[in-house]
Amino acid sequence: MAVIGIDASILLHGERAGRRHTRNLLTELLRRSDQDEWRLLFFDRKGHTPGRLSETCGGAVRETVSRMPMRLLAVPWRAAGFPAAEAWLGPVDVFYAPDLYFPPLRRAPVLCTLRGVAYLAIPDLCAPAKVRSLNRAFAHARRHAHHFLAVSESTRQDLLRLTDLPPDRIHVVTHGVDPVFRPRDPEQARLALRRRFGLERPYLLYVGVIGRHKNTVGLIEAFASAGLQRQGIDLVLAGPFESKTGEERSWAARAGLEAGVHFTGPLVQEDETLAALYSAALALVHPSFYEGWCATPLEAMACGTAVVAADIPSVREVVQDAAILVPPDDIDAWKQAMIRVAGDESLRSALIAQGLWHVQAHTWQRSAERLRQVLTHVMEAGR
Repeated sequence: MAVIGIDASILLHGERAGRRHTRNLLTELLRRSDQDEWRLLFFDRKGHTPGRLSETCGGAVRETVSRMPMRLLAVPWRAAGFPAAEAWLGPVDVFYAPDLYFPPLRRAPVLCTLRGVAYLAIPDLCAPAKVRSLNRAFAHARRHAHHFLAVSESTRQDLLRLTDLPPDRIHVVTHGVDPVFRPRDPEQARLALRRRFGLERPYLLYVGVIGRHKNTVGLIEAFASAGLQRQGIDLVLAGPFESKTGEERSWAARAGLEAGVHFTGPLVQEDETLAALYSAALALVHPSFYEGWCATPLEAMACGTAVVAADIPSVREVVQDAAILVPPDDIDAWKQAMIRVAGDESLRSALIAQGLWHVQAHTWQRSAERLRQVLTHVMEAGR
């Protein structure tokens, strides 16, 4: 039996995708590893922030809550590597950090997750403040982690290309698809979306952060060039704006697309609105310049929606031959792809069938089994 420590604070304070993915992964991990002892650590100043894992299926699970704020602990962690995680958890055989900031360990090896390295690969396309923040966090992770978990082979290759991390210290565990994403009755979905967002016409859908590295201005430009609005087809962008400038909204207004381009703002998947958006869309369009792990194409496929996505390494790894792939910087190719997928029902049907088959291989159960194998390897390899 292994004693495994986990800094689970991301479940309380992480960004939406990180919280969701970590919860799915840890739930399956604890459910399937009934021979281990799990010690979960939460840094929670309030002491009662909702979001901690309530089910203790599988092996013995102990949750410890520290009310010391992580932002204050970061200073002695950086300066002296103190206080160590063992101060809260006691001795552990291995420690898993799903986020870049975590307490140092005195003896046990640490496995730290890297979800994507856009701040290293394409910093000029990311918000400068976010790049600075993530570089500081990555420096902390490099100083205190002994092994790294990449969320895709593409991310692993980026790390090998952009850093001097040893290849044998970088392991890959891909993500699954949340069960909330499944086919729904498109007519019922359209009715719900009409009530909430006033969406009356067929639409192409983008899901994710609205910002430069996601190529959302290029997507709007291609949509305008395609003339789909004049054919009764809209574009819906679902997600938060990366910056307060609203460049995408301004671009749509200058192109005369105010009535045809809709911004829903950030969504949570718990109320199933996002799944309804996928289910009612003609297709998902995902033109990103960079991804670590690309969840939205798989979520769309699980909902029975055709996918057109950027032809970049991480997306090719995720979708394989179940989507139409288009170079992200080729506006004319995106224009043609959108015209084609919007107007060809037989093409959409073929993509839907391929996607539903392909997505079956991407389960959180498989991800958890692979993570448990990596944790064993890290224990054996040591610090």
